[in-house]
Amino acid sequence: FENRRGLSRYFARRLNAGIGRLAPGSLIIPVPFRPSAKRRRGWDQIEQLCRAVKSEWAGDRPPPEITGALRRKNGRAQKALDYSGRMSNLDGRISLRRPVSAGAVLLIDDVMTTGATLDCCAFVLKEGGVKRVDCLTLAIDI
Repeated sequence: FENRRGLSRYFARRLNAGIGRLAPGSLIIPVPFRPSAKRRRGWDQIEQLCRAVKSEWAGDRPPPEITGALRRKNGRAQKALDYSGRMSNLDGRISLRRPVSAGAVLLIDDVMTTGATLDCCAFVLKEGGVKRVDCLTLAIDI
């Protein structure tokens, strides 16, 4: 995003078509940002993107509900770690902030590299009773 918040509306319009097909009626949950990164940057681009998804919604159904049901504790940045390093870095750092009563949820993140963060979030949600977790990202960096 390079600190350009207006891009969230652009990406939201493109994601909405996929959301309508992939997970109509699902509860949307943004992947939580590291608190230190959010403080440093001043905003969370995934939260911003999820708000834009709702405001740019043009489907024939009501807009999806969005909730920050996951919490993330600070830890090292994931960028330089491989999958196993990322998983151990996330161990115990992602948890439920509040119960999720939906049977299906859609996790949204900006970039998927190894999938460790999405795996960890999905595991926490399933442990909390969610039956199905779909994931949607803007990009894949492999």
